[in-house]
Amino acid sequence: MKLRKSILLASFLALSLTGCSQSKVEQIQGSWTLKEVDQMVDADNELVQFNYLEFKEQEVILKQFAPIHGVRPEEREFYGQEVEMGYEIVEDQRMELAFGTYDLDLKKSDLILKNEEFTLHYKKDSSN
Repeated sequence: MKLRKSILLASFLALSLTGCSQSKVEQIQGSWTLKEVDQMVDADNELVQFNYLEFKEQEVILKQFAPIHGVRPEEREFYGQEVEMGYEIVEDQRMELAFGTYDLDLKKSDLILKNEEFTLHYKKDSSN
């Protein structure tokens, strides 16, 4: 009986932890715009050059845009390269991308990715 309770408890914990990761994946889906960068001098990471992230269930699309002057603030003109890659959220606290592993702080409309060289603060687009 004691063994059965232990197995049930372990199963419940495993399902709970899996559910947490899934909810982060669901929460991050959508479009995010870079609002603030805190970067060390001479820091070089490809992620910093993209100011727009579009998360899907298993991949993220990284883009660059410039605002279109004289038009609504949400109007943008995308330019340059577009990069598509997989991502993984690890233990609800880190995100793994092709460019590296980043600490992850995700709230309803705020996403912060950081490592030892920089902190990137994104806001979720209101159309999501």
